[in-house]
Parts: sequence; structure tokens; C-alpha cells
Amino acid sequence: MIRPSSLQPGLARALWHGGTALVALAAGLGSPALAQTQESIALRDSFRVGSAGVLCTAQYRPTDPALTSMFDRGYRVVCRDAASPVASLYALRGGEGDRLERYLAAAATRLSCGTKQVTEVETAGGASVIECSDPKAGVDYRIYAAVRGDTVFVAEG
Repeated sequence: MIRPSSLQPGLARALWHGGTALVALAAGLGSPALAQTQESIALRDSFRVGSAGVLCTAQYRPTDPALTSMFDRGYRVVCRDAASPVASLYALRGGEGDRLERYLAAAATRLSCGTKQVTEVETAGGASVIECSDPKAGVDYRIYAAVRGDTVFVAEG
């Protein structure tokens, strides 16, 4: 441990004021004004589902059967209060044929789905929505899909 009394007076004063500045900075980080600024969801470790839901995380799932190309990405949404994942997120890129139709055909083997409808999703634009149910688990699902360029984005849960 460095003792201020053994340091030169100018260096001791600089360390004291530097420590005071660090404490002030740490105290300022906990202030409500800084807590109100929202950082991008891409930079956060967790997020809330809905306006007041529990904290959830998206866990990377490279072995998901929906991923058929090395450029595909898949995630499971896991929340604190749920025993199993509550949703799946996919970004399916390129490939031969219609990736969305292939994904929906694969989903139809495990889910009972209605017809595809077009909807407007806030901050995301136009998307397809399909109401489904899982007969094994007895829960209702909703699948959102949007095509942007050569990538199909799918949210299911």
C-alpha cells in the first residue's frame, strides 16, 4: 500500500484529488438521470419482454435445426421466471429457394398454424404474422417474419 505521507506533497495531492474524482464519477453513474438514457438493445446483456416484463437474455444456438447455412444465426430467448426458452430468433441468409417458406414448412411439422397475414411492426416495418399453437405443450405461438435484402428475420414465441 502506498502511504500519502511518504510521497512528495504534489503527488499526494494529485492522488487525493484523483481518488475524489473517481468517487464522484462512480456516484454519478448511479444517478437517475444517467439511468434514463437507453442504450441500444444490441449492446445490452439482457432486456425486458414487454413494458414491465422480467429480464431475459438471447442465447446463441448454433446447432438449431432451422440453421442450414453457415451464415444463419439462431437464438433462444430465456427469461428469469421461465423453466424453458420463451422464444426463438433467427436470421436466415441467402441460399437456394424461398428461406421463409422452408422455415414455415419445418415449423408446420411441430406446430399447428393458421394463415399468414401481413402486419406493421413498430420500428421494424412490414412483416408477416402467423398464429400457431403447440399441441404437445398446449401453448399458443406467434411467428413474425420479415425479409430484408437476402435475409429472413424470424421471431417465434
